[in-house]
Amino acid sequence: MLKVFWFTMDNTPPSTFSVPVPHFPYFHPKDDLSIRTVVGEPNCRTYAVLDLIKHNQHAVDAAQDWVVTSAAVKVKADTILCFRSLSVTVCTGGPLTQYIPTINKRRLTNPDTNAGPPYKLLHTKYESLC
Repeated sequence: MLKVFWFTMDNTPPSTFSVPVPHFPYFHPKDDLSIRTVVGEPNCRTYAVLDLIKHNQHAVDAAQDWVVTSAAVKVKADTILCFRSLSVTVCTGGPLTQYIPTINKRRLTNPDTNAGPPYKLLHTKYESLC
């Protein structure tokens, strides 16, 4: 079984599916009736899939990690797949928020003198995954 998250509209959490993989190790969204019904047949022909391996390795620009394809995706057992319809440009919510760097601040002031800048930004937060 695969866990599939599909972003169908901008600024909206994804639809979630738990689906079998009839042609293991390859999965194509058009092979599942529930996905076709919810996202529509045309969106299952050509879509964007998030390359999680690439995304987790550098996570610099999440938009570069979406691959537009019409081919089946090679998967492993218990894989999480993230798709988006081609009309979607802003993906929010879903399982990938754990992969997005958060803002971490380190206090640089001396508590006795209160001197120095109050915070140093160590990481930035992506506004969206698309």
